[in-house]
Amino acid sequence: MRSLLIYLLLCAIAFADDTAFLCSQADAQLSCGQCIKKHPDCAWCTDPHSTAKNRCQLKTLFVNNSCHPSYVYSPPQAQVTVLKPTYPLESTKSDGTVVRLEPQQVSIRLMPGNAVNVPFKYLNRAGATTMEIQTSEYQNTALKLKFFINCDGAEKETKTCAVRENQIVEFRVEATLETCSSQGDITLSLGVRGQQIISALYVTPICGCECEKHNERNSPLCHQHGHLICGQCICDASRGGDKCECALSLYGVSSSAQLDAQCRDEESSEVCNGQGVCQCGKCRCNSPTISGKFCQCDHTSCPKGANGQICSSNGVCDCGKCKCEVGWEREDCSCSTANSNCLEKQRK
Repeated sequence: MRSLLIYLLLCAIAFADDTAFLCSQADAQLSCGQCIKKHPDCAWCTDPHSTAKNRCQLKTLFVNNSCHPSYVYSPPQAQVTVLKPTYPLESTKSDGTVVRLEPQQVSIRLMPGNAVNVPFKYLNRAGATTMEIQTSEYQNTALKLKFFINCDGAEKETKTCAVRENQIVEFRVEATLETCSSQGDITLSLGVRGQQIISALYVTPICGCECEKHNERNSPLCHQHGHLICGQCICDASRGGDKCECALSLYGVSSSAQLDAQCRDEESSEVCNGQGVCQCGKCRCNSPTISGKFCQCDHTSCPKGANGQICSSNGVCDCGKCKCEVGWEREDCSCSTANSNCLEKQRK
């Protein structure tokens, strides 16, 4: 049992690492919409003042000092809402219609590849008959529907069922959105053949972020050389930098990507080795203990001695290597030159 728990824990860690990698990829950083399409657990920081290295991250990686929770955007993959007013079975609506189908209006929000179930109840007043679910045309959309009726005491995937008079029939509709398309929202009606009763289903594909529908053009936060969208500056073609603060012509480049390339020691490396931010082609490291043209030197990464201190407190850490004080040797500066036994062990 213990080995199984350890195995499951390792699988969970590996899954989280894979998801974090997907969320951190370069194309996920391009926009909020690109981010949330990467994985259901990817989230986008909409805070224009965020200090987060990546705006798109695994949801659980955001912390208050990089992006406050109120600015972390991660829409539900699937959501069903019964719209008001809603009327119970056998109640009378304001127009005098007696309710035979419940609910009457349902809002569905879906990301591609996700499905939801919408439960319905139908009160049969038509005598013993065969009930048949019917809908308006939807086949030419990205929406796929399946129908399940609790028929003869068991749920079956079907649109028809033999029913008794005065029987309340429970059925559900499984709605799946296959892809995003240019069609936008999908509206369809659902009812029972031969009955003047319908319910309306309003399906909204989640193919982007709500904040992408609103932008601040030539925003002061983007030095008036870009549009602020979902907290991110989208710069004019002649500008670069996180806040469009860099005129590309002043730095001998023609694109923002070329400007960022000046902050990489290798083409495949992260900007500023993931330990700083690129400001107009130069790295600004995140910590005073990090230095170097590309923030490649971590002055806290030197070996520790037996006392738990970096360089055994007998030297200084310089870009990952200890520079020992006079009278001390070894990689961790733990060997005194006055200790012949220590030196002998070092030679061996």
